[in-house]
Amino acid sequence: QDAAIMAQLKAVEEERSAMTQQLPDSDQQVATLSGELEGARQSLDATATKYAEALNELEQRKVLHDMETRRLQQERDQLAEQAKVDVAEINKLKAELEKQEAQYTEQIQTLTKKYNESQARVQQVAQQLSAAVAPAPGIEVAATGSPAIELIEPPVTLARGAYTASVAEDIEKREIIGKVTAPAGVLRFNINEEPAELDATGLFSQWITIAGSKTPVSMVVVDRQGQRVSLDFNLFRRVDEVANDRASDESSNSVKRIGGLGDYHALVIGNSSYSNFPQLITPSIDAKEVTKVLKEKYGYKTKLLLDANRYDILSALNEYRKKLNKEDNLLVYYAGHGEIDDVNAQGYWLPVDSEKDNSANWISTRSISDILNIMSAKHVMVVADSCYSGAMTRSALARLQAGKTYDEWVKWYKKVSKLRTRMVLSSGGEEPVNDGGGGKHSLFAQAFLQALRENDAVLDGYKLYLRIAELTKQRINDQGLDIRQSPQYAPIQFAGHEAGEFLFQRVEG
Repeated sequence: QDAAIMAQLKAVEEERSAMTQQLPDSDQQVATLSGELEGARQSLDATATKYAEALNELEQRKVLHDMETRRLQQERDQLAEQAKVDVAEINKLKAELEKQEAQYTEQIQTLTKKYNESQARVQQVAQQLSAAVAPAPGIEVAATGSPAIELIEPPVTLARGAYTASVAEDIEKREIIGKVTAPAGVLRFNINEEPAELDATGLFSQWITIAGSKTPVSMVVVDRQGQRVSLDFNLFRRVDEVANDRASDESSNSVKRIGGLGDYHALVIGNSSYSNFPQLITPSIDAKEVTKVLKEKYGYKTKLLLDANRYDILSALNEYRKKLNKEDNLLVYYAGHGEIDDVNAQGYWLPVDSEKDNSANWISTRSISDILNIMSAKHVMVVADSCYSGAMTRSALARLQAGKTYDEWVKWYKKVSKLRTRMVLSSGGEEPVNDGGGGKHSLFAQAFLQALRENDAVLDGYKLYLRIAELTKQRINDQGLDIRQSPQYAPIQFAGHEAGEFLFQRVEG
């Protein structure tokens, strides 16, 4: 039994000894496992930290997302509200426009009806007049427009239903000057039932004997279609009112200055030296003298172009288009060759680089009108001294107003100075014009310069035209020139004219 116990003890001791020998290895394993456990714990802590940060970032993003969602919703709500307001405003404006359109349509219908009625009355009167004078046998009738009589001298005014002109007490005769236009041709023209002569341009001049205190003057023109137009007025000799009447007729010449007319600019073009067309003598000389008179006598800011090509001319016009404002005035003077298209009656200015039978470098008067139409300048006048320069005009101008007092002239000048003006003063109509005839200047340029030099008051374009027409006719007659040239003055086609007038005003001093 003891041996058994001892054997057990020995076995236990051996087992203890073996375990004692294994103990260092176990400690090492425990240490290793403890290190691994610590690393795992640290890794877990880092992962937990990242997870917490990720959760925090996600929460912040969620907050921002919620804020952005609320902001977008607010914007959607605001846009929806604004859309409701806009739709309501649009509907309101649409209703107002429809109402205005209905009113305008009604007004147009009313005006159209009145116009048709007036046209019917005019037609009725025309038929009555035509019936009074039948066309001459063998004359072909063509619808070309009605004749007209324009009275240049004396100035008349409407008094008690009749046109009148006053004459001085001591004169025995008064010269009547005017112009007849008849597209169908003049069949006859009478003054006080006596045949009166017309020159090639339709101008007439007749002396009327003054008999008693009132001398009636009756002018009648009948064209080759049988259309008849008359103009009647009285020459009054009034001893007690002659001075007043003369003062009224001349009162416009007493208006020396009108304020607020703005700055005056002038583009002056003189083309003489052509490459492919005959050389001209006077344009360059005319342009230099016109520049001098406008600058020194009338205070213009001038730009002179001599022998200009297409680029020079169009560039200068576009430069003025860009820089001029709505208070400015522009005068464009052109002297040089001109042409007209026989097919469409389109007029052209010819730069010095123009070629015959090739309009690529020509400048159409329609192109010039388009530039003037979009130009801001309030008053624009084109003075054209070239062949076929009349092709730029659109219609005849209203007749001269006369009999105004000084105050009435001032009021009228101020009124027309506020209206948009696009006028052309041309050396002739749709026919060739003379290059010489005015000494070293052209016939037209000489008259233009003389009219500007002799003027000492506010001068409107129409009075300038009348003076130039008078001087031109006088020089043609004095020199016995066999030419047909009659200056024209009218609004420019397609350039936005609004019934204003171009005013000339000399510098002070």
